[in-house]
Amino acid sequence: MTEAISLDPANSMAYADLAFARHFEAVFGWGDGPIESHNRLGEAARKAVAADDSDARAHTALAIFELFSGRHEEARRRLRRALSLNPNSEFARGYLGVSYAFGGDYEAALQHLEEAIRLSPRGLLVVIWHLYKGWAALLAERYEEAVEFTQLAREANPEFPDIYAVLASAYGHLGSTTASRAALDQLLHRMPGLTASDERLVRPFARVADRERFLEGLRKAWLTLSQSDKVLERRGTCGEDSRTDHARCRRRYASRPNYNLAINLETGRALDLTVAPTLLARAADTIQ
Repeated sequence: MTEAISLDPANSMAYADLAFARHFEAVFGWGDGPIESHNRLGEAARKAVAADDSDARAHTALAIFELFSGRHEEARRRLRRALSLNPNSEFARGYLGVSYAFGGDYEAALQHLEEAIRLSPRGLLVVIWHLYKGWAALLAERYEEAVEFTQLAREANPEFPDIYAVLASAYGHLGSTTASRAALDQLLHRMPGLTASDERLVRPFARVADRERFLEGLRKAWLTLSQSDKVLERRGTCGEDSRTDHARCRRRYASRPNYNLAINLETGRALDLTVAPTLLARAADTIQ
């Protein structure tokens, strides 16, 4: 993509594809870190729109940046603009569903995600649409449906880490301890060293309660700690492990919505950023 851009600096399609790549780089925790990848997503997406304001993929790419920056309404307006340019855009239709999934509107999310699946039932992105149906169901407390939808995503492509995050939380809420721990083990295999407020778990929750519900499912699955006043370690948002760098990081990212507030896994409440350095519990003796 970078070669295509060097040959044609006004290539909006190449910029949009680069933006999509940066998005998945951020979600999977590849590259230099989720924040850096997200910023690069925004840079590429803005260039895509500047190169061709009539390109639906370009607007979709920028909408993804807006959505994962916490600007849900702006993202939806831009996605509707993309659909006006290309009513058959699987990308725009699907991510409009994603915006409603994380916005807490289960019915609207399913409507758009199912339409995206209809537009391309055998496409490479069908895993994403099934997965976000799972997210929508999880956040709507429809846990059996969350498992059903997410299993379809797993059948389409078993390597997406979010599949196991949703399954672990949904099974936890359902009280299926064995299944939830198995799902969490798969998640940790794909995201080693994961913590409850890890940047790799950044998702655009419109409501703090939805993130708390997600983590509460993980707590029920595995993460009940031996002392109720402990929380999992939050790595520094600048990439440092030291908790002494939190103040500098807060200044640097003060304008960014914080979807990863440290959560007390016993009470489910959001806490301040200064948290106890307890690593992710994986041994059985951490379960009460």
